[in-house]
Amino acid sequence: MNDAEGYPVVSGSEKVGDSEYLARVLEDPSHVDGLLEFTKGAFVEASQRGVSVQRYSMTTDESIHRFGFNKVALHNERYPEKKRIYAGYAIALCSSFREAEYPEGQRLFGVFATPMEDVPSHADIFVVVSPSKVQKAFIQNVFFEAFSQKTAAPET
Repeated sequence: MNDAEGYPVVSGSEKVGDSEYLARVLEDPSHVDGLLEFTKGAFVEASQRGVSVQRYSMTTDESIHRFGFNKVALHNERYPEKKRIYAGYAIALCSSFREAEYPEGQRLFGVFATPMEDVPSHADIFVVVSPSKVQKAFIQNVFFEAFSQKTAAPET
């Protein structure tokens, strides 16, 4: 898996380092509730398309907040009946995911640099196994602990 994580998805992209921090934009009510507590579905897309994050060392607070506001504005334009609010972001250490394993020792996540033209710091956290229902709950818990609310950075 580590070799795959170093493969340049886009020309010039580099492997996300274990010691890098990852910023996750949070939206209310899809990721957090009004009290900034994670919802059950906060990280469910990890098993489907990956959890979108930004490499904190490659961006700024202002850029992350702008990205979050723009993402929510686009969602609200497309789905006006399901409005969301940008709630800030949380950060986690990349190694929190790379070192996470099931009790049987099977690695859970891969973290890949997936830079976008307008967001060169973009990366994704993917679940690299086909989890059972019990294992999905375990995976969610890893996210909840790694992106603890102690690291939340609300928009100022």
